[in-house]
Amino acid sequence: PTPTMEKAVFKATNKDCVTPKKKHVDRLVQMTWMEPPASMAELFVVIEGRFSEPSWVISFKALILIHLLMQEGEPATVFDYLSRNSNVLDLHQFRDKNGTRCNKNIRLYAHYLIEKVNCYKDTQVDFVRDKYPSKTQIYGEGKLNIQRLLTEISYIQRQIYFFIDTVDNEVTFTAFRLLIRDLLKLFQAMNVGVIKMLKSYFIISYDDMRRSLELYKRFVKITDRVTDYLENGRQLQASFGINIPLLNHAPVSLAISLEEYLQTPEARLPVAEKIKNQKGTSGPPTLPASMAKNATAPTTFGGKPASKEPASPTK
Repeated sequence: PTPTMEKAVFKATNKDCVTPKKKHVDRLVQMTWMEPPASMAELFVVIEGRFSEPSWVISFKALILIHLLMQEGEPATVFDYLSRNSNVLDLHQFRDKNGTRCNKNIRLYAHYLIEKVNCYKDTQVDFVRDKYPSKTQIYGEGKLNIQRLLTEISYIQRQIYFFIDTVDNEVTFTAFRLLIRDLLKLFQAMNVGVIKMLKSYFIISYDDMRRSLELYKRFVKITDRVTDYLENGRQLQASFGINIPLLNHAPVSLAISLEEYLQTPEARLPVAEKIKNQKGTSGPPTLPASMAKNATAPTTFGGKPASKEPASPTK
């Protein structure tokens, strides 16, 4: 590592319980945009070394630094390296010698960043940074690949699961602010994906229906959790400098209705026959009349809405 690189990392992750200074973070971000870029192996060796320091503050600020590199650095440079070396973020056994409450937060935060890397590794997309990425099944307008759609929804759900839950100092506040911004975009993408999934629910295979149902049940639980999480964030939104909107909760009754339909003979029909049966109806696939009175599809959460006409799914 160059002296400039080492100095910037050490300054950005010092033991002072304050937000990493922007000038040090910016210097490291700029290194990822250089032609050719600085060695990510050298950079992350220095950052990883900070996790062995006897201070939770240093470790937490090192995670914030990595998060900011993901957000502002050259995506291919940063994510490609981490995709091959995600062990850099493996802090599942992290223990601060002082036994602070930040142990759990650090492990959760590191796992969140690992899930971001896992998602990018498979999809080549960061749903936080990329605005309505058309190459994804969630936002794409082409022929729907239902299994890829379900995979993308699953990746997003796993990211949302690992958010920190304690904010009691300036360092954790900084991470919380970054996570709130991420959460708003992740929830939007997940919600659009779930709407698209539900519109195709009755013309996909039985196995895909089962997986869709499980993802929807998880979506309902996550929505409850996100609502509470954002309520805590709303108390601090003036400090964040962002507006935190209210969420529309997907109804639990829809999960019950979808599960009931899964038990019917129609659910086990071949995909081709399901599509053929739908061609006799006007408009996109909808809930059967016997279920419609018990369910309402979730509404979109800002941004780009799901398309009105679902494409026929493919394997």
